[in-house]
Amino acid sequence: MKIVITGSPRSGKTTLVKEILKHIDAVGFYTEEIRRAGRRYGFDIVTTWGERLPLARVGSHSPFKVGKYVVFPENLKPVIEKLLNVSPNTTVVIDEIGKMELLNIEFARVVEKLWQEHKDIIVTIPIKDVHPLIKDIRHSADKLFNLDRENISSKKVLKTKNKEG
Repeated sequence: MKIVITGSPRSGKTTLVKEILKHIDAVGFYTEEIRRAGRRYGFDIVTTWGERLPLARVGSHSPFKVGKYVVFPENLKPVIEKLLNVSPNTTVVIDEIGKMELLNIEFARVVEKLWQEHKDIIVTIPIKDVHPLIKDIRHSADKLFNLDRENISSKKVLKTKNKEG
């Protein structure tokens, strides 16, 4: 099943993905917020096979920038290599397909390929279609969950998912 999770920033997309990963065998990654002194400082890519790579930081140096964050799209390379070699029968989880990740053109190509070839894939996307790939994924999903702080904190989304499938 092709499952898409969307919602505004801080709506609980990654929290839900991390909970899902506790219950299924999958290959992929989630993007974890890095905080310092109570403020968001950046994001790390955390893979299901144990790697942690910086994706973005405030105040670092790179030619790539999204908002206040300097982005390191080259750090997606090990993720891309691993995902390219995943069997089509393996469940894939990608959190998130957003502006930062899509700065890596090869990542966008791999996501498109995985979306077409894999039967079971779970992805998170931004609430807005900031890229044609995101729009295509949103419109071709088998299930689309739109999170907000109310439904994720009450676990309505998880209860609905469990009843359906």
